[in-house]
Parts: sequence; C-alpha cells; structure tokens
Amino acid sequence: MGRKRLRANTQIPNLYQKVDNRNGKKYFNYIDPRNGRMRGLGSDQQTAERVARQLNAIISEHLADQITKNIISSTAVDNSDITLSEFLLVYKRILREKLKKNKLATATYQLRLIRCKAIKLEFGRLPIVAITTAAIFKFINSYIAIGKETTAQQLRSIFVDIFDETICRGQYPADRPNPARVIKNVAVEPRRSRLSMDQLKAILEKSKETEQSWVWKSQLLALVTAQRLEDIAKMKFSDIRDGYLEVRQSKGREGKRSNVRIPLNLRHDAIGLTVGEVIELCRDKVLCPHIVHHSRHLGKAKPGHKIRAKSLSNKFAKVRNSLKFDWGKKTPASFHEIRSLAKRTYDAQGNVNTKALLGHKTDSSAAKYADPRGCDWMVVEVKST
Repeated sequence: MGRKRLRANTQIPNLYQKVDNRNGKKYFNYIDPRNGRMRGLGSDQQTAERVARQLNAIISEHLADQITKNIISSTAVDNSDITLSEFLLVYKRILREKLKKNKLATATYQLRLIRCKAIKLEFGRLPIVAITTAAIFKFINSYIAIGKETTAQQLRSIFVDIFDETICRGQYPADRPNPARVIKNVAVEPRRSRLSMDQLKAILEKSKETEQSWVWKSQLLALVTAQRLEDIAKMKFSDIRDGYLEVRQSKGREGKRSNVRIPLNLRHDAIGLTVGEVIELCRDKVLCPHIVHHSRHLGKAKPGHKIRAKSLSNKFAKVRNSLKFDWGKKTPASFHEIRSLAKRTYDAQGNVNTKALLGHKTDSSAAKYADPRGCDWMVVEVKST
C-alpha cells in the first residue's frame, strides 16, 4: 500500500505537501505555527499557496474577525468556500466601526444595511470568488429597468466597497480587478424639485400657525446658515464663539468632513435677517443647550429637549403638503432643499463665499447645489445697440 510523505514548501512557510505514491497526486496542508495543528488545503497547488500566504499574513497581524477565526481555529476553509453572506457579517462590523468613528453618517449607515439585505438575498449563498461582473451588472440593471436608478447607483457603490474590503483582507484574489468597479456608474437624473424663495416664504408663514415654534425657526436657521438637516438639529448655543457659529458638519467623504465658522452678522437679504438675529429668535424662557428645541411638553418630549432631524423633516413636509404646490412630475422639495435655496440666494447677493459656507471642498459639489433644476427662470439679457 502506498504511503504519503510530508514535505515542506521551501517558498511559503508553514505550507506542506503530501504525495500519494500510488498515483503521484499531491495534497497540500497548512501547519498553524501557533499550535502545530494541520489543516488540509486540497490538491490545487495555486489555491493552496494563495491560502497559505493569506493565513501567514493574518496570523502575523493577529487579526480575529469572523472569517479568519473559521479558517484558523475551526474547519479548514478554502477561499473559494467563503460566501458573500459570511463576509457581509464582517462588512457590517466595518460599517459599525466607521459609524462610531464618525466616518459614516447615521443615515448612510442605515441605508447601506438596507441595500446589503438585497445583495445578500441575491448573492448571499455564492462564494465571493464566484461572483462575476456580469452577474452584478444584471442585478443592478434590474433596478434601472423599473426606474430605480438611485438604488442601482447605491448598489454599485456598495458592491465596489465590499469587494475592496475582501481584497484588503485576502478574501478575493488581489491580482483580479474589483468586479463591480469596472461597471459604468449609473447616471441618475434628479427627481426632487428645487424650492423657490416664494415657496419657502409661504411655508414659513404657514409654519408660524403651528403650535410648535421650532417648525418655522428651524427653517429660518437652515436658510441663513445653509447647513444640512442633521447639523441644524444638533446646533448648540455653546457653538457660538467670538462672533461665529461653529458647525462641525455631520456629512462628507470619510474622514473629510468640514468645519465651518459662520459669522453671526451674515445677512440673508431675501428675508432681511442675519444668522445672529435668527439665533436670538430661537432663544426663549426655556433653559436649553440646543438652538432648536422643544418649548413645551409634546408626547414624551419635554421643554428643552432637542428636536430630532426626522421631526424637522416631517413637519416641513406636512406644512408643504398643506399648501398644495404644483411640483409637476417631480417629487416635492424636502427640508434639505432649503440648503440649495440658501446657496442660490446667497450667490445672487454676490457677497458670500457659498462654497465655504456649505463646507464643499470641490467646485463640482458646489455646482450641484447651484443647479436650480428648472425651478428658477434663466433671464436672457438684451443689450442695447
């Protein structure tokens, strides 16, 4: 009866091969340098060498995520056996860490989790290495076919991020391109209407009729500061220093959020108020750290409690809908559109650096907010001859 002999691979530490003398077939094993335990890696030399290199790197760096624990201390797992469903556990942990370090906005984090569910449903059982560009393209295209271009765009972005992470962690061959990155990005035509100054003035007047004064005050604050919904909700009186309102923005590229100092004497000509004057409007008899806050009991909320961003958005939408504006085929303007309106109206004033005010670091980002999307008239000037 033939006997298998163990022989070390001189090129890759901890990798050994056995040769079956009966048929000359090679089998590969990995010996864990920490405890001497042997793990079978199959008969494919290229795969065995790739897995051995990855295990050596993982052990030396003391990584301990879900997948590496399975490889190191449990049943032998070939890279081709690691399913996308398994890696999504790791990916969600990565997202949580980014959220804790403020490298990911809460809304973005929640949206990615939702999109990951759809991805898992379609590809979860497949090994990562078996997911092809063609399969991803077909999946993304199925959303485009039903008019969900924005969802398709988000799915492509998440696929790119997932495969970047698998490559970094050795779960996808580094010599192969990211299968999602080569897919052309989905062009999305904005469907949300822009907000005009006349519409916002009508909304402000209607909002004053509500029992909660923070409804219209938050809208005024958004207009004069040009900040995002989340940043309006978290503004504090303690953020006022040396004649400026300091805003540490809650959104932006990972690790590249902007810190903006807005002068209190910045005046918005269309409503005739400065940033400082709007903040003074927000002050009342209630002792509270938050600029936008509850002034009376409402449900579980007590006077002085901050207003949730969701509440600001919902109240704006409720007042907006009551005015029955004609938005055509586009979706109605949201609270966020006050930010675009602020940029466009400040641009018209000509005395404000709106790129700095909005916290944009590129001209392309600033240009997106400057686009009126058909909301404003383009005036053709006729020069006298």
